[in-house]
Parts: sequence; C-alpha cells; structure tokens
Amino acid sequence: MDSITLIIVLLVVAMVIGPVAMLRPSAGQKKREQQRQYVVAKGLGVTLRALPKLATDMEEAGLLPTYTLQIKGGETWTLRRASFAHESHLAEYWQFVGSGRPSAAVEVFLKVQLPLLSPRIQAISSAAGELALTWYASSQNSDVDVIDDFLRQLAAAQGAVVIPREPLHSR
Repeated sequence: MDSITLIIVLLVVAMVIGPVAMLRPSAGQKKREQQRQYVVAKGLGVTLRALPKLATDMEEAGLLPTYTLQIKGGETWTLRRASFAHESHLAEYWQFVGSGRPSAAVEVFLKVQLPLLSPRIQAISSAAGELALTWYASSQNSDVDVIDDFLRQLAAAQGAVVIPREPLHSR
C-alpha cells in the first residue's frame, strides 16, 4: 500500500470516527442529566424559561432551568430577584412582577424564607396548577433538596395540594 492510499484511508477513518466520538456526552452533560433525573425522581418538573422582565431590565434574559411542582389550588403571583435592595421589595431584593400578590400568611412565609435561599435563585412564581422556581442551576443535589423543600413548604403555606407526578417509566 503506497503512502497516498494510506493517508486517504486514515482520513476516511477519521471522518467516520470523529463525528461518532463527538456524539458522546461530555462529563458535564452527563452530570446535568444525572441531576435532571434526580430532580424528576423527587417529583419536580424541569423546563427552560425566560426570567420575568423587570422594568429595569435593559435586555432580554436568556433561558434558565426552572423547577416546577404541580399543585391544586394556590395563588397567582410572581417574584423576581432584583439586583438592588429597595424598601418596596419583599425581603429587600424580591420585586413583584405583574399585579398578583400573595396572601398575608404567604407573604410572612416568604419574608422569612427568601433571605435563606441561594442567590442563584432568580424567580419564583405561583400560578394555577404549579409553583415554579427559576435559577442558575448548580451541580449539587443538596441544592435541589433545598428547592424541593422550599416549594413544598410554599405549597403548604398557600393551602395548595401537591399533585404527585407520574414516574417517567409509566408514560
């Protein structure tokens, strides 16, 4: 076999193996998928959503991971973490988006709990059928546990009933 044929064969092999190797998930992608599976196993949903827009936002926010908890009942309101503290904000940094407001009891719960949440958490909403929390995700399952506990406590504070999600294998 002459050298030109050998080079052509090596190039063809590289062109076949290269794209196949690129299809394999990276370590980071594997970790994110494991965390998504952990989130779903806890009974939460995972979606990508844009942050609710504040009047002070100069540009559109990108999509961020949002963990959801299905509920029956509850209230309708949205909170977004502002980049600055203000007396009109709830717990200093949390600004209401839209006209919805929580009940007095839920507001007391939020005033206590919001300062304890990770700064990665950027938005929390309560709407018909779900509670949602949008955040800059971490790779720690302990952060997921804190979010799960918070959403379940928030549901209880609102008097909402948590609706269990069906396991993925039964769909």
